[in-house]
This record gives sequence, structure tokens and C-alpha cells, in this order.
Amino acid sequence: YPEENKGKEAFVRMKKRHRMPGGRDFLMLLRRGKKQESQFFRMIVRRNTIGYGRLTVVASRAVARRAVQRNRLRRRVLEWVRTRTDFVREPYDLLIILKKEVRAASRRKLYEELSKQWIRTSPLSSHPSRQ
Repeated sequence: YPEENKGKEAFVRMKKRHRMPGGRDFLMLLRRGKKQESQFFRMIVRRNTIGYGRLTVVASRAVARRAVQRNRLRRRVLEWVRTRTDFVREPYDLLIILKKEVRAASRRKLYEELSKQWIRTSPLSSHPSRQ
């Protein structure tokens, strides 16, 4: 796990190529991606043809009214993804749609749930649980 919160959250910036733009690829991911539900989020994964992983994190106003709160939740998810080297190297598109219950989740609980759902959803054959 990344280091526990010490009062400040580190800003995480992903390379632009790892951010998934809206449009055709996004719609294909929504329609044909492998979906997994959690109490905190919905995760959708689909293999892409570009050779590296891309990510989108969605936090609507229903999750948190203030943009500051929504951005903080997004950064927590981005920090988890940043620590997952298998995601960046593998050609998969990942969409994480946050639910309002994520506001009450501790960072550790959120990371545990993300890891658990990634193992369930991930089509990676190199995953320890898949061997």
C-alpha cells in the first residue's frame, strides 16, 4: 500500500497517453468491457489495441457536491493505479466510476477493494490468482 495519509495527499499526474479520452473508445469500453461492481465503485476493463494501459476515473456530482472533494477521490484512485506497474504495461482500458459510498471509505479500505476488484476483473494472464 502507498504510505498512509499524513495530512496531505500527493498530487499524481499520469502521462497524457495513459489518460483515456472520451469518444469512440470510451463508448466501446462502456458497451463491451468486463464489468465488476463494488460497494465503492464500478470497474470496467477492456483490452485495447494501442499497446499500453489507459485510465478514466469518473466522480459525478452525486458522489460529492464540491469539485475539491471529487478531485481528492480521483487522486486516491490515481495513486493506486500509479503503484500498479502491471496496469501501465498491459494494453487495457480501465474505467472506474466512483459511488457516493467511497466518501466514507478509508484509503486502506479503498485500495484493498480496488486490488480485489482488479484481480477479479483483470484479464491479465500473468496475475498470480490466474495461474
